[in-house]
Amino acid sequence: MFGNRARNLSATKDADQAVDGRTDYRAETSGLAATITGSTGPITATIHNLSTRGLMASAPQPPKTGESVVVSLGSLPAVNGQVRWVKGSRFGVLLFTALPVGAFRVADQGRGRQPRPPRHIVRIPARIEGPGVDRSATIQNISLSGMALEAGLPVNPGKMLTIHLEGLPPMEGRVRWSRGSRCGVLLASPLDQDVLDQLTKR
Repeated sequence: MFGNRARNLSATKDADQAVDGRTDYRAETSGLAATITGSTGPITATIHNLSTRGLMASAPQPPKTGESVVVSLGSLPAVNGQVRWVKGSRFGVLLFTALPVGAFRVADQGRGRQPRPPRHIVRIPARIEGPGVDRSATIQNISLSGMALEAGLPVNPGKMLTIHLEGLPPMEGRVRWSRGSRCGVLLASPLDQDVLDQLTKR
């Protein structure tokens, strides 16, 4: 249901197909904000990717699995859905009505406007855990949204990792790229600025 690539939205025919559900558009986003309203009221969430029929987002206090929600994205019409899974701060929503093509234009524009957080060169020992992975690693650069690791062995893109650092709670992230024994990780939840400042002084 959730995709990891953006598709061209310029063709009118394809856009019409996306509206009536015959084509499942998918877009990866970078920090696209949305309001998710559930049983406890509205929360602000960050959408990481979305498709015609669903989305993956994160929030400090995510809704519960099975909860009915209303998704509001900018000036677009609100869409009803249901939370299908929750893992840490991340959650997936199945939408009852196909997202309008405008949602993908918003996502595409948002990617273009999203500045890349500044990266800091560091050398911080860490331990990484994930499916088939449990080893020491070294963080080589870090930003509010992610980090580059020297892992000793290749780690496949798409793999979810838990990163352990001395004196800090574990962090979760997904491997976005891998080159030899180095890999880049996008964090599930951005670091607080004071935590980043602390890490860059190590």
